[in-house]
Amino acid sequence: MSRMDREKWRQEANAKYPHHVDLTPPPDGYSGVVEEGIMESFESRVGAFDLFVDAENGEPFIGYCFEREADAEASHALFAAAADRRSKKQ
Repeated sequence: MSRMDREKWRQEANAKYPHHVDLTPPPDGYSGVVEEGIMESFESRVGAFDLFVDAENGEPFIGYCFEREADAEASHALFAAAADRRSKKQ
């Protein structure tokens, strides 16, 4: 995917899913329990979120983007403590 395509996709995703939770996984990755919890949490939200990985700026993170603010709040509450770095924004 070209940089232009990536930017267009990100703009479209931001418009549809404006509530973001950005998490940087720990250097050794999440524990199996946390990883399983993340997957189970997102299974119930299929179609109401998107995600992307940003590894270009030196601080790689996974951006989870939600349609509903309540879903972003719930994900942040469940998984932010397990991340190395975290942020939530709208």
